[in-house]
Amino acid sequence: MSKLLLLTVVFILNVSAFSLFEEKPSPTHERIVYLDSLKDLIVATQKTRGLTNNFMNGNVVAQLLIYNERSEMKKALARLKSQKLVVDATTQQEIAILQKELKHLNKKAFKQQSAEVFQNYTKLIQKMLTVGDTISQTTFSQSDTLTQKSVQLMMGTILPLTEEIGKTRGMGSGIVARGNALKEENIYMKNYVARAEYFMQQLLNETQTITQNQPNYYPAGVMAKVQQLNTKVEAYLTLTQSKVINQKEIELDTNKYFDQGTALISSAVAIYTINKDTLSK
Repeated sequence: MSKLLLLTVVFILNVSAFSLFEEKPSPTHERIVYLDSLKDLIVATQKTRGLTNNFMNGNVVAQLLIYNERSEMKKALARLKSQKLVVDATTQQEIAILQKELKHLNKKAFKQQSAEVFQNYTKLIQKMLTVGDTISQTTFSQSDTLTQKSVQLMMGTILPLTEEIGKTRGMGSGIVARGNALKEENIYMKNYVARAEYFMQQLLNETQTITQNQPNYYPAGVMAKVQQLNTKVEAYLTLTQSKVINQKEIELDTNKYFDQGTALISSAVAIYTINKDTLSK
C-alpha cells in the first residue's frame, strides 16, 4: 500500500514539474493570434461582399461561393470569441456587435439593392479595421520597436490594401457581370484605385525600411515578393481603369476578373503572414 502511495506521489510531482516548466504563449503572441483571426474575418467578409455584388449583378455562378465565405466568417468569429480574454471588454463588445450585424446583413442581403448591400458590408469591414487599428495602437504601445512597426505594417497598411483591392474586385466584378458601369460606380472605382495605389506604395516603403533596419529578423526575398505584388497590382488597376471604369460594353470575364483580384489579396496576406511569423519568433 505504501509503495502504491509513493508511486502516486512521484507521478504527481512529475506532472507538476512538467506544468511548471512548460512554456506558455506570451501576451504578445496571444494578441498576434487574435489579430490573425480578425484578419481572417476581414478577408472572408471582403470576399462575401464581392461575390454577393457579383451575383446580384447577373453572375449566378457566384451564389454557391457566397455561402462558403459566410461559413469562413462564422469560423473566424468563433475563434475571436474563444480568444476574447486577450483583449479588453470594449473590444469584446465591439466584436459581439459586429457578429450580430453580420448575421443580420447576411440574412437580408439578397432582399436589398446590390449597391446598398455592398456599402453595408463595407461599413462593417471598416469597423473591423478600426478594431484592429485600436488594438495595434494600444496593446502594443509598450512593445519593442520591431513589434510596433511590424504590427503597424500588418494592420495599418497590408489590411487596408486588401480592402481597397477587395472593393475594386467586388464592385468591378459586378460591373463586368452587368456589362456596363454606372456613373456613381465610376466615382467609387476611381477612388478605390487611387487608394489601392497609395497603400501599395506605403507597403513598398515600409517593407524596405523595416527589412533594412531589422535584416536578421526577416527572411531573404521579402522585398522581392512585395515588388512582385506591386507589379501585379499595377496591372490589375490598369486593367480596371482601361476596361471597367467608364465603359459601356465590357467584354471581360467576370469570374477571371474576380479571381485576379483574389490572387492579389492572397499575395498581400502572404506578406502579412511573413510579418506575423517574424513576431511569433
